[in-house]
Amino acid sequence: MVGDEFIVLLTDIESQSAVSKKVVEIFTAMAEPLGAEFGEVIMPSCSIGVAIYPADGEDADSLLSHADGDKYRMKRRRSAAG
Repeated sequence: MVGDEFIVLLTDIESQSAVSKKVVEIFTAMAEPLGAEFGEVIMPSCSIGVAIYPADGEDADSLLSHADGDKYRMKRRRSAAG
């Protein structure tokens, strides 16, 4: 299994529900199989952590650290549930 990490920076988000909507959109996009046109289907997966400025930090390092912690909390919660 190969793992990569990337950041999605959302600006001008006005509510927590707007963040939740974007998270659902990302999960939906990531649920689509890749590579069928080349004969090998890959099913990607993803884990998402969220940090909101300034509540979760006022600098990039703090925000990334909070998002990373949130991501691992969500992964543990998913593992315990299923």
